[in-house]
Amino acid sequence: MTETTTMQTQLPEKISTASIDDMMKLTGQAADMPTQSKGLARLSINHASEDEEGNALPRGHFSLTTDDGIFYGEKATIRPFMRTYSYSVWDNEEGQFSSMTVQAPSFNSEFYDTEGGLKCGRLDANELESLPKDSPEWVLQKSVKCNQNIYGVVTLEDAKDKKGKAVEKKEIPCVWYAKGANFVPTSDCLKSLHKQKQPMWLTTIGLSSVRKKKGGNIYFQAELTPRGQIADWTEGDDKLMHEFMETVKGYNESIMKKHEEARGDKENFDTVVNE
Repeated sequence: MTETTTMQTQLPEKISTASIDDMMKLTGQAADMPTQSKGLARLSINHASEDEEGNALPRGHFSLTTDDGIFYGEKATIRPFMRTYSYSVWDNEEGQFSSMTVQAPSFNSEFYDTEGGLKCGRLDANELESLPKDSPEWVLQKSVKCNQNIYGVVTLEDAKDKKGKAVEKKEIPCVWYAKGANFVPTSDCLKSLHKQKQPMWLTTIGLSSVRKKKGGNIYFQAELTPRGQIADWTEGDDKLMHEFMETVKGYNESIMKKHEEARGDKENFDTVVNE
């Protein structure tokens, strides 16, 4: 089939032959922000009372989003293989991230972002404290969230699907974005393991949640409790660790592509303005 190239996009000769999803991507209607691998499940704490279909959901339970659906468990057990850090800004009006950074294992890293800058514009602690608390810049800075991205395998205890049907979800490879109220508890737990010289990838950690209230806002915070140690590192573990690393590598490559595109746009704009 003959194709016409425009704006680095391959358009079919007959538009009618393209799917709606493809056309949304080609015309810029679809969000073109980097995402994690579709095959990797996502662990989180559920805050919704019901889903879009009206099914009642258990608030404060852990949810596991997979290619097969979303599953829930009051408690969970996770075995972390690796942790990375990143920054992001969520746009409520658009319902998507407006800026995201690469993931890195240390805060000493350069966190390149999709806007062509660093750390989504996040200032360091001293600079942040110097800002007036009622200034627009302060509000903007508070919208930049720091994330801990935990890659590992999770088991949901007494897992159920959205209809309440019992299912089995054991040792599922996943990523957990431990941010907000979950950032410090997660950091403290892994820091404690580090002090004990206990590798997190050879440790199982129990997960539960506790209800919190701040003003009129009710939320749930994770509680992490080390449970046991894994005796041996297997070939399967080795393969899974490599898969997690490849996932992060692919994600970072997509972020860097956006970063370079944004820098190019800014440089072109500066050139035009200065001419």
